Amino acid sequence: MGDLNVNSTMKRIWRAVEVAAWTAFFAFAVLLLALRFWILPRVAEHREEIAVIAARMIGQPVKIGGIEAGWLGLRPQLSLSNVRILDNDGRDALVLPALDNVLSWSSLLHGEIRLSTLRIDRPRLTVRRDAAGEIYVAGLKLRSGADGRGFSDWLLGHEEIVIRNAEIEWRDEKRGAPPLALSALNLRVRNAGDEHAIGLVARPPAALGSQLELRAQLAGRTLTDPSAWSGKLYAELGATDLAAWRAWLDYPLDVREAHGALRLWATLEAGALTEATADVALVQVLALLGPELPALELTTLQGRLQARALRDGYELSARGLTLVPVSGPPLQPTDFQVTWGGDAAEQHGVAAARLIEFEPLLNIAGALPLPADVRARIAELGPSGRISDARLEWQGRFASPQRFSARARFSDLGINALPGMPGFAGLSGTLEASEKKGQLYLASRKAEIELPEVFPDARIGLDTPTATVVVAMMLLGAGLGLVMQVLVIAVQNTAPHGDLGVATSSSMLFRLVGGSIGTAVSRRPRDAAMARCASAASSRRNASGNRTRGTGARATSSAAATARTSPRRPRRGSPPSRPRGPRGRGRAPPRRRRVPGRGRRRPC
Repeated sequence: MGDLNVNSTMKRIWRAVEVAAWTAFFAFAVLLLALRFWILPRVAEHREEIAVIAARMIGQPVKIGGIEAGWLGLRPQLSLSNVRILDNDGRDALVLPALDNVLSWSSLLHGEIRLSTLRIDRPRLTVRRDAAGEIYVAGLKLRSGADGRGFSDWLLGHEEIVIRNAEIEWRDEKRGAPPLALSALNLRVRNAGDEHAIGLVARPPAALGSQLELRAQLAGRTLTDPSAWSGKLYAELGATDLAAWRAWLDYPLDVREAHGALRLWATLEAGALTEATADVALVQVLALLGPELPALELTTLQGRLQARALRDGYELSARGLTLVPVSGPPLQPTDFQVTWGGDAAEQHGVAAARLIEFEPLLNIAGALPLPADVRARIAELGPSGRISDARLEWQGRFASPQRFSARARFSDLGINALPGMPGFAGLSGTLEASEKKGQLYLASRKAEIELPEVFPDARIGLDTPTATVVVAMMLLGAGLGLVMQVLVIAVQNTAPHGDLGVATSSSMLFRLVGGSIGTAVSRRPRDAAMARCASAASSRRNASGNRTRGTGARATSSAAATARTSPRRPRRGSPPSRPRGPRGRGRAPPRRRRVPGRGRRRPC
């Protein structure tokens, strides 16, 4: 019984849905036929009623000169001519020679006229900002009506808006700027709910540039609340003079002159600018970076600059940045990135650069906005050379970080000597450092060190080849380091207790090897010194022997004869003589001859 009730209920529901669908179909068919054969052919007769409906939506009086109806596929189309929008004083605020409208069937759902396509050809209008900051388009204020919607929001409700060959004049009474006329303006706006795609191309006056292009992909509901908009924007200026746009735009720098091309990308989040990128290719640049600084004069400025707001900090970077000053060496293309953030207790940051050349930077340092003490310190040090592949990371306060790591390569690096600090020049090598350890490798040729407080000659040349220095250091370490007793103690302290004997014996072996190497290295100069001493001693002995040769010979013969004929008595307390030989004669042991250079050392 329950199953029968469920089946009957489902049948009634399906039958109601079917009836509703057929009813909607026939109603739409009747409406379509009515529009096609009854309403649209007689639309000219309802011109006044259409003008009243348009005036109610816009909020200003509207006059329509002519109206024609047609079809674009299954969508009705209305072509209006000589459309005039009047201001509050009854004067023409906007005149549209031709206006094509393609109606959207979504108008039935919203209960108001929605257009699938709105095309406007050759309009001429004025956009004005008054002293209070309110925007007026052809005399129509962009404000919300009593129901919270205004003319601008009504425009955003259409699916597509196309403006071709327009002439627009911008008047900014708040800035007091002269009128800015844009001609040959083409605008296309596509709306899909709260998503909006905008593209604009216009020709500014010849003094400002050749072409202006704007593109945007935005998300927002109403123009009266800019803080609710997010998205991305793109702008391009070709062959322009940036200084000429100062009347209508605010620059972060005081740009006096700059010719070239410019491309900009920007990201908005909740109406705030969070990221900006600029591709610049400028010549003849003249800018002031501070109120009391000299002008920065550049022949060429080229590269990509980027600034971004992070969750807890900021990031500034550049790619392919090239600076050519009017006088002085150019700055070769370089990349850099600087990131910093955190609160007072947990600061952190990263600074990296592909190439830093000190000489070009010192040439323009006077025009850079640096603190006075930093500027004075740079002038005292006078750095020179270049640093490449540099990277510094820190955590904590920058002046006294808790943790940091740094690495860099440098070539021909030099600074001036200061009281208590030596100077140097021509240093090349690599550096790696952290809060725990550091490593410095020098590979310099013809380097110089300056010690004015130690040596009278301030600069001392260090032009020994690197290979020679390395070999000498190896021999010195092998001959001295391995012989030191401290090495044995260090090995015994670090070796496990079970391997203490092996570690000690190995250390002694290497000490012996080190001593042998040191002896072999110093053997030649030692032998040469000993030979000189022996030669001098032999010369003295020969000279004294020639003076006593006759007397010494006779005495020697007499003593020898006596020794052969008379027995030799041993002295009291002396050891017994050797036993006699087979013939009964004993021979005294020969006296040991003193060899020069052996035994007691004599001065040379």
